[in-house]
Amino acid sequence: MDEKQLAELQAALTASEDALKVQLKAQAEEIAKHGETTVKTAKSIEAAEARIDQAVADIKGLSTKVAEELTAELAEAKERLAELEKSGQRPGWPGADLDPDEMKSPGERFIESEQLKTALAAKKRETEALQIKSLFASFEAKAAFLSDAATRLVIPQRTDTVSPVLRRLRIRDLIPVRSTSSNAIEYLEEVGFAVTGAATGTQTHGAAAPAAEAAALAEAQLEMELKTANVRDIGHWIPASRQILNDMGQLRSYIDDRLVYGVGYAEELQLLYGDGTSPNLQGFMTHGSRQTYAWSSGTVGDTKIDALRRAATKAHIREYMPTGAVLNPSDWEDIELAKGTDNHYIWFNVSSGTEERLFRLPVVVTNAINAGDGLVGSFAIGATIWDREQANVRISEHHEDFFTKRLVAILGEERLALTIYRPDAFVDVDFDAAPS
Repeated sequence: MDEKQLAELQAALTASEDALKVQLKAQAEEIAKHGETTVKTAKSIEAAEARIDQAVADIKGLSTKVAEELTAELAEAKERLAELEKSGQRPGWPGADLDPDEMKSPGERFIESEQLKTALAAKKRETEALQIKSLFASFEAKAAFLSDAATRLVIPQRTDTVSPVLRRLRIRDLIPVRSTSSNAIEYLEEVGFAVTGAATGTQTHGAAAPAAEAAALAEAQLEMELKTANVRDIGHWIPASRQILNDMGQLRSYIDDRLVYGVGYAEELQLLYGDGTSPNLQGFMTHGSRQTYAWSSGTVGDTKIDALRRAATKAHIREYMPTGAVLNPSDWEDIELAKGTDNHYIWFNVSSGTEERLFRLPVVVTNAINAGDGLVGSFAIGATIWDREQANVRISEHHEDFFTKRLVAILGEERLALTIYRPDAFVDVDFDAAPS
């Protein structure tokens, strides 16, 4: 704001008010003496009032102008800040809609939690459970299959003395996730609706067909089986010295690099190969109603790339749109190194690389699936992960002789269920041998 201009307007307003007071006093004296005021005094009063109105309007106009300028400057500052955020390549950008806590790792959230602060302030050697929305920061999950997701989805190693080998944990990113307050999920598994035509091998759904007037309609062979998926516990714990509670950086590393990563590691194995027998989940690769495709059953000359496409076709025939694939690194290597007759790479650009996709499908490359196995499926509509409890991280010294040994137990766990509504939406690919 122009302070000099404002001061001048305020001075003019004060002078006009003083002049008005003088004229009003004179008017009162004239009325008392003569019973009326003079024309000169009346005009002087009108002039003083006009000057006051003008001064007030000028001050108001100046204030409005300044407010507009400040608003414009604020908007410009926000734009500059946004550009700085973006150019700084902060994890998860764009992420203006994310909760700041969601941008922190589980270890960071635990060492900053009220549970840990309360326990330390009371000199306790145990904490209440800290509920974490996900085993992985939300921005990591949301960034699945972006061009630079391969680096963001790796939980970084944070210890100074140990370099753990970390697997990319991404299978969960293919599957819808919901929460539940129950220990078991009852759901309907669809069977018997899609049947194979005897002549063409094509799929027909139900028995709907034209019918003559008064003729009976065909009965659809739609069958639904009631299934139950029990919530299972996945977790582990590690011992640590009591002094680690005073070393927050190291505590965070313990949680992120060991406990949280270990839970996610076990989860991926269960999602794929859990046999459904307590306490295991029912995984995709062991479901009795899944579809299968063997590489050796294809056309002579087919590569593993062809096998995956033909497996996707099996899902398409059942009217399912595949939304992802899972491959072992050794099988993915064969795909990336496939060459044409002129010795050029068919799929992979060595100089610039490319996204991990095949036939528009995002591909998760992981050791969680065995070499020689592949999985193609409609994850978006065929299955759901149910989180019974958000991931738990807690500390306690009440374990065996930990109190006398000045040790604490750091525990991490999760509780979840997996429901596979349409098992035939998933195709188990067997890279047994090339067709001959």
